[in-house]
Amino acid sequence: CDPWECPATKTCFLVYVLANQCAPRSYGYSSVVCVCNASYCDNFPPNTKPQDSSYFVYTTTEGGLRLLRQSYHFHAYERNSTDTIITIDSSKRHQTIIGWGGAFTDSTGININSLSEPAAATLLRAYYSDNGLQYNMGRVPIGGTDFSTHGYSYNDGEEDPKLLRFNLTAEDFSYKIPLIKQAQALVKGELKLLASAWTAPKWMKRNGMYTGPDFLKDEMYQAWANYFVKFLRAYATEKINFWGLTTGNEPSTGLIPSKINSVGWLPGSMVGAVNNSLINAHLRAPLLRKILVPLFASRNSHPSNC
Repeated sequence: CDPWECPATKTCFLVYVLANQCAPRSYGYSSVVCVCNASYCDNFPPNTKPQDSSYFVYTTTEGGLRLLRQSYHFHAYERNSTDTIITIDSSKRHQTIIGWGGAFTDSTGININSLSEPAAATLLRAYYSDNGLQYNMGRVPIGGTDFSTHGYSYNDGEEDPKLLRFNLTAEDFSYKIPLIKQAQALVKGELKLLASAWTAPKWMKRNGMYTGPDFLKDEMYQAWANYFVKFLRAYATEKINFWGLTTGNEPSTGLIPSKINSVGWLPGSMVGAVNNSLINAHLRAPLLRKILVPLFASRNSHPSNC
């Protein structure tokens, strides 16, 4: 029993809810990892509301407990001290959490495809099923990322502002699209997909490279926005629709010398691009619900009131 909740004069009821427990393996550090394979993986029961006058405690430890759920009951008793007062006002609402998720990168697909089919299925269930982490969001790169085996975009080669050569790549059909569809089949409800581009085609950028530091050419803003729309349409053809889109991944990375695929943005150019190009392209082809300013390691380059 929890000694802070159950005084000696009261009876405390404690219920453990057990599922598949961690199969621990030590690599010589202070914590263990949990081993999953084709036939076994630790999991936990779906979330349920606690009964009246009770609450749940989830415990994860270095020794191998993973979200062990324990049920306790509240008890009313007098305290002499009034130093600490906790007030819960359910009528005051604050930020809404839309969900949790990961990224469907090509490198993720390469690693998952290296597993046997049963082991890969176990892994996906561990993330997306009711008995897993219950992920309900996924970030999909528009082209390559800094984890890709090589640099690429969807319109490589000579300058092509009309995007006549735009096409998805083998990475989409081998690593991204199949995993997205498998995850969609596991999620209860909608899998909200968020698209982000790490870099533009080389010919859209001033330095002619995937990496930075660099910015888009001034005359390429509309072509860049149209590039996003082409991507959304191409995935819609594969019966995959997007909940949201960001103006880019980690725009501050494009402001410094780096080997990471990037396009640099400053607040003024970002606002101009969103207002003048991306929204115009979106209005012509309304394929998503949200256009989001990226906050991935980029707050240091945004005005304090953004």
